[in-house]
Amino acid sequence: MDEEKSTPPQQKQPKGFLEELMEDVFNLDRGLPGTIWGMLKKPEEVIDAYFTDRGKYVTPLRYCIFILAVTTFISVRFIDYDAMMTNAMEMGAGESLEDLLAQLNQMIPSFDWEAYF
Repeated sequence: MDEEKSTPPQQKQPKGFLEELMEDVFNLDRGLPGTIWGMLKKPEEVIDAYFTDRGKYVTPLRYCIFILAVTTFISVRFIDYDAMMTNAMEMGAGESLEDLLAQLNQMIPSFDWEAYF
């Protein structure tokens, strides 16, 4: 008699966090792009769908992590904080920063004001 070789059913490997995150990012139908578009178009629908149909949109935690990562990248890459702080200090002091540092060095010479500012 022919013995049929039975193969055990394939078990699914649990997905890692990074695999799940990438799946959410690149899934155009229900993943991150769909969530972002839905939040721009009809945020109440996205919020409602999260509580009723959990598979349709990305979870709020992943959405927040992605938005924070993108905004952090943009702010670090494209904003010159040194020039912004210098400009704000000059506007607040009413004079140039060099003049302010010279005055502070005269009043308290033991402190390194250039390093502080």
